[in-house]
Amino acid sequence: MLVIGAGFTGSEVASACRERDLAVTVVERGPTPLVGALGGVIGAVAADLQREHGVDLRCGLTVTRLEGHRNGRLRRAHLSDGTTLDAEVAVVALGAVRNTEWLRGSGLAVGAWG
Repeated sequence: MLVIGAGFTGSEVASACRERDLAVTVVERGPTPLVGALGGVIGAVAADLQREHGVDLRCGLTVTRLEGHRNGRLRRAHLSDGTTLDAEVAVVALGAVRNTEWLRGSGLAVGAWG
C-alpha cells in the first residue's frame, strides 16, 4: 500500500493498514507527518510513532509518476529522489480546501489555513 500525503487522512489510512498487518509506505513532501496542521515538534513525534508501528515513512519527497500494468492496475511509483516503489494500491491524501466561510463575522481569526 502506498499513501501519498501524511496529514490526518494519510496518517489514519497508514494506521488502519498497519492494524491489518499490511505493508505501507507513506510519501510526504514535508519534513514530518502532520507538519502543516500541528507543526514540526508534534510532526516529529508522529513520525516516530508511525515508524515504530512499521510504516515506511519517506519525508521530504514527492511522487513524480505512477506507473501501471497494461491491464490498468498500479505497478510502481517513482519518487523525487530517483527511487521507485512497487505498489498495488495507492491512496492520494493531499488535503482539502478548508470550509471557513461560515466563520466570517464570528470574531475568530480565520484564514485560508483554518
